[in-house]
Amino acid sequence: MCDYVNKLKELTNKLAPLSSYIQNPGNVVEYNLPGGKVIGWGLLNIPEIAVQKVFGVAGSSLPNHLHEVEKEIIIVYRGHIRITTDDGVHDLKAGDCLTVPPGKVHSSYSETNVELIAITIPAEKGFPSDGR
Repeated sequence: MCDYVNKLKELTNKLAPLSSYIQNPGNVVEYNLPGGKVIGWGLLNIPEIAVQKVFGVAGSSLPNHLHEVEKEIIIVYRGHIRITTDDGVHDLKAGDCLTVPPGKVHSSYSETNVELIAITIPAEKGFPSDGR
């Protein structure tokens, strides 16, 4: 289990409900993906680090992509998501985390409704590159 999971749960559970973020669309990131929708909102976005709380609908997927200079840390605290990299398939459930180094192609599939924290270091420099 990631050391940070319980603290992140505590902090993110104190956030305002999703409806309040939707009323302030500058914080909301919404992706309509094959099989479903992924909604996230930015908790922190400075040049050194970006942090998003992400909700994925069961069955939604994110196609192969990579982050050219950013390391991505995925921390799951509800649900089940499958992350595929060239190292294999990583089944992540509540309490699990995965670090994806810069330049590594990866994709995801939400096995169930999933809530996670996605951290990019440094902050994402635009949409990830297509890694197919």
